[in-house]
Amino acid sequence: MSLGTRLFLLFYSCFYPVAYALYWPFYRRKLQRRGGELETIGERRGYFSHHKRSQLRDLTRPIWIHAVSVGELNAALLLIDAWRAVDRRRPFVISTTTNTAQRLARERAPDGCEVIYAPLDLPSAIDRTLDQIEPRMLVIMEVELWPQLILRSSQRVPVVIANARMSDNSLRGFLRLGGVVRYLLSHVTVVLAQTVEDARRFDEFAAKTTVIGTMKYDLIPSEAQAGLRQQLKSAFGDSFTLLVGASTHAGEEAALVHCWQELRNSHPDLRLLIVPRHAERTPELIEELGLEKLARLSEGLPKGPVDVLLGDTTGELLSYLSAADLVFVGKSLGPAMGGQNVIEPAALAKPILFGPHMGNFRATVHLLLDAKAAVQVQDTADLQKQLAHLLADSAERARLGQAALDVVRSQRGAVDRTVNALRGALSQR
Repeated sequence: MSLGTRLFLLFYSCFYPVAYALYWPFYRRKLQRRGGELETIGERRGYFSHHKRSQLRDLTRPIWIHAVSVGELNAALLLIDAWRAVDRRRPFVISTTTNTAQRLARERAPDGCEVIYAPLDLPSAIDRTLDQIEPRMLVIMEVELWPQLILRSSQRVPVVIANARMSDNSLRGFLRLGGVVRYLLSHVTVVLAQTVEDARRFDEFAAKTTVIGTMKYDLIPSEAQAGLRQQLKSAFGDSFTLLVGASTHAGEEAALVHCWQELRNSHPDLRLLIVPRHAERTPELIEELGLEKLARLSEGLPKGPVDVLLGDTTGELLSYLSAADLVFVGKSLGPAMGGQNVIEPAALAKPILFGPHMGNFRATVHLLLDAKAAVQVQDTADLQKQLAHLLADSAERARLGQAALDVVRSQRGAVDRTVNALRGALSQR
């Protein structure tokens, strides 16, 4: 370990507890406002209730999977189902960071899988959590390089990063901490990369890397997620064409509303459902958009007619996408954005549009564009033009959706390959 890396880790080990102590009063108030969440802080510090300790003791050397948020959780649940298909008695523990992912994990985790909050990156919290779980392996979904989590866990069990990806922004940040990232990854047994490009980026830090593919291609939407379309009739009427803006960021909601306003004269049945990436932006969005017939789904389905809905809930994006006739994927119109998950609408056979900035999903975008299975627009005017074309051509919408689904189907299999790689890593330790 270089002197610079040693000094950084020493600084981090001293700074993180101090920062946590200073932030604690604000964090406590935040949890109190949310109601019922203050009790979770004990678990985040590695202190579990008697009931939770008992549940964890019932598991014999489980696989601990850390999934920070909803996207990683969905992949983790796919992984558990596939592993159980070849080893049905294998126990699991899922840890999440966000409250939404925690709620969904508790709702959807199978028997023999316990759900906990991820520990804070404090040595004492990590050690207490490891003592309670006694895992056989730690699997980190995508890329969560918490120093204490990796270093202290690797002293006891293999640590694997699964479904690993490294975005342009992550790469820039990691390059600034080159020696530190290299040292952390030297304690990772193997990195199971989504793409060749991801693997190349991890290789820059001397990681032991294998290309597995993207697990999100294996996501198969459930029938339960397809029921929203019928429910929306109370808001939109019996016949409507729905444009969904998925995971939108600042400026994109106004662009979508502009397109909808320009197109509704020629397409009066056109309705708009905007799903902002950060639901806490909803109050400012309502003020910014200034629409009369607008309703928030967080307040329930409106019983009167509306033209625009805000999907200001979390964990329900797939349900919203399932109701769509057209999907615009957000975080893609403005510079330095990088795009959001384009695989989910493709798996639902939806005609997809997105802006020019999709660097976070570069490989998938190339596959879709090469197959003529999506439409990339350059700006708001181009988005309006392409929407007008697709609204006038239902056959082209159907062709785009089917082509997108065909791309997804051609890329499936990463979950099974991940299970095989993880079981192989277990046998080597």
